[in-house]
Parts: sequence; structure tokens; C-alpha cells
Amino acid sequence: MNNKTTICSENTCTLCKACVSICPVGCVALKKDDLNNEYAVKGEKCINCNLCEKVCPANKETEFDDIKKCYAAWSLNSIIRKQSASGGIATELYRYELQHMSGAVVGVSIKNNKAIYTIGEDVSEIKQYQNSKYTLGDTNIVYQEIKERLENGKSVTFIGVPCHVAGLKNYLMFSKINIEKLFCVDLVCHGCVSPDYLQEHVQYIEKKKHIEVDDINFRNPLYGTENYVFTMSSNGKVQYKKKVYRNDAYQVGYHKGVIYRDCCYSCKYAKESRVGDISLADFSRVGSVIPTEYTNKNVSCILANSKKGIERIKKMHELHMIYLEERPIEEETNYERQLHEATELSEEANAFRKAYVRGMSFDQAIFK
Repeated sequence: MNNKTTICSENTCTLCKACVSICPVGCVALKKDDLNNEYAVKGEKCINCNLCEKVCPANKETEFDDIKKCYAAWSLNSIIRKQSASGGIATELYRYELQHMSGAVVGVSIKNNKAIYTIGEDVSEIKQYQNSKYTLGDTNIVYQEIKERLENGKSVTFIGVPCHVAGLKNYLMFSKINIEKLFCVDLVCHGCVSPDYLQEHVQYIEKKKHIEVDDINFRNPLYGTENYVFTMSSNGKVQYKKKVYRNDAYQVGYHKGVIYRDCCYSCKYAKESRVGDISLADFSRVGSVIPTEYTNKNVSCILANSKKGIERIKKMHELHMIYLEERPIEEETNYERQLHEATELSEEANAFRKAYVRGMSFDQAIFK
């Protein structure tokens, strides 16, 4: 029996599950706090190897790379660009991996209103990864699946939030896996949200509107992904839609930074130095330093942080997969707050937390 159950403090756990993946006896468990946020702890069968503590990004100094280049970019495939958040660069990264590297891709898809990282090895699987997912993605067993493919000499492209990129790299390092064939993309992230909140909200809307939902979309292409229209659908028909800030509890909670995990309010990845080979974001202020002949609509910002990142982007450009234009780094760093500091734990966030802990439902607590 191990009397010390903590792996890292509750308020720094990102739920990357590197600890779950590395544990040799499979005893790492998940607990929930009063806000329904899960965090990892040691189980009763712990053998005190402490690998879980050592692999945890919250306990370990993370290796960061400074931004080398900044690009405005978008897919040259008009359908991909229209259906994707920003300019469709994530989709093109997946296409490049599968069509030109014969490797595997990892991204977040929504299944049963829950976000989960899965591995894909066919172009037909890319669609499930398109567009934004404003909820915490479950890494599940995907780290082990990536390890297996790297061990077999296969290349992998992983796209996720920075803390999960860091967790993956730590897991592979402690597993003594060569990561030369791993290409990591971190998303400039504002925060992650408990999956329970999304489930609660969907159930609330289903009950209120007398509908059954089988699909949700956070930036539905039907209304332009730049408009952030949140929809719930049944059998392909939109039953509920709300623009950002238009009185939808989940939209307001997420985009106002009210409902994030504790770790998000002290995020150590909210900085100009990055953990991915490249970082992706919307490029809302493109043209603010040097004018452009195009608008910011459906334009991706690519921050290239490694030699591998620069080479991959240039190859995609040479293959006429993407439009690519180098831009002043300041057009992103001067305006993207998440490259300098974490989201602030506001009075509204504290009010939500107090109401939720007292027993209010998610929607009640947001409106409170």
C-alpha cells in the first residue's frame, strides 16, 4: 500500500494521462473534484516506482522551442477550407502525413457528445478531426498506440493542446522511444473544459427543446466557421443553433473563460515558446503590421518552432496543398494573449464555481 496518492497537485493536473499510460501495473485512477474535473491519483496496487510522478508534465521541466517563423496559410482546396476552422491547415497536415508519409494521424473527434483522441490511418478518417472541439479531449490509450507505431518505424502526426503534446513527449521519452518520426502540432489554447459540462448542457437543451441530439458542432460550416455558431443536430438536421455570446450557456462559459480546469488559469504553456514543431491558431490580426490583399477570414496562423516544422510546411507548399506567406511574428504575438499569459480566473468564474458546487446545474450556474 502506498500512503501517498497524489501524482501532482489537483490544480496542475491537465489530465494528459501520461501517468496512466506509463504505469507498469495499471493502477493510476481518476478522481473528480467538486467541480466535476477529473485528476489522476495512485491506486492501491501502487509499487512505488514513481514513474507516474516522473513522467507528469506538471512535475517536470518542459522543453520549449522559440518561434522561428510566422506564416499566414490556408488550404488550396476550397471545400476543406470552408469546412475547417481557420484555414484548414490541420486537415492538410493530416493529408500530407497519410498521402506522402504513409504514416498515421492523431486528432480529436466527437463521439456520443464526448471528445476523444483517436488514431487514423486512412484519408477517409480525416473528416472526424476537422473543426474545433471546445471541450477536454480524452487521450485514452492513444499514447500507447502512437508508441506502437513509432516502434514499428511508422511516422505519426499528432495535433492537440500543448499540455497533451508535452504529456505524449514525456511518455515516449520515459519509454525510450525515438521520436524522430513524430510530428507534433500544438494548438494555441485558451482552456479546457470538463466533459461533464458539455453533457449536462446537451441534456438540458434536449429536455428544453424536446429533441434528441446525435451530433454537435462548435463552429458549424453551414453558417461560416468564422461565426462560431454552436449547433446540435439530429439525423443531419440542425435542431438548435446559437452564435457565440448569444445566450447559450456553454458558448458563454467557454469563450468568456468561465468554465476551465484549474490548470488552465495557471497554464505554463501560455507563452511564446512552444512544445510543438508548429503551433496553429486563427490569424485574426493578419495584416496589422504589413497590409495584406486578403482578409482574415479562414486564415490560419502557423508558428514554426523547429527545423522539422519549417521543412514540413514548405513541402506542403511545394506540393500546392496550401497557400503560404511569411508574416511578421508580431502580427500574432502582439495580439494573441495566450502567447503571453494564461486566462484569468475572473469574478464570473468564481461565481460559477460557487453556484455549481452548491448544487446548481451547469446551465443554472452559468446564468447565475
